[in-house]
Amino acid sequence: MIDQLHNYKPKLDITDLVMLIRNNPTITQQQLISQTNSTLVEARKAFDVVEWGE
Repeated sequence: MIDQLHNYKPKLDITDLVMLIRNNPTITQQQLISQTNSTLVEARKAFDVVEWGE
């Protein structure tokens, strides 16, 4: 049952992750991963976009 609910939760895209970082600039990479269930690669890309404006 928990797996089904977990799979039902929509996956955030890079734009959503960037918005979360910009709204909470003190968030760490590990906090972003755990709060959004994103991968390390997705989190790194989002932080790069925020830092370098890609």
